[in-house]
Amino acid sequence: MNISVGQALEYLKERSRGDIIILPHAYDAMYDFDRDIKEELLYDCLLKRNVDGIIKQKRNRFRLYYKQEGSRMNYDLIIIIEFDNASRNNIKVVTTYEQSTKRRLR
Repeated sequence: MNISVGQALEYLKERSRGDIIILPHAYDAMYDFDRDIKEELLYDCLLKRNVDGIIKQKRNRFRLYYKQEGSRMNYDLIIIIEFDNASRNNIKVVTTYEQSTKRRLR
């Protein structure tokens, strides 16, 4: 299975919380590296918010960009996801981090 950007966006719309698997590296990135990215924020972005940007990194892996508000408005939340090869129903969160909006706007 080789998912396109359009398919990835459609599959995201059809998912529920139980379909999302946060991998150990993503948890490390959220908490151990002083990033203070809350798990609920990931679920909110993936299940409720529109993606502000998407790049296909490799087969079934995508980098998602989400604009943030308030004190974090100068940073996009980046979520790297991968669709399970066996089933498009499972979405693995590979890692997550914040990136300056200047990188997106250049």
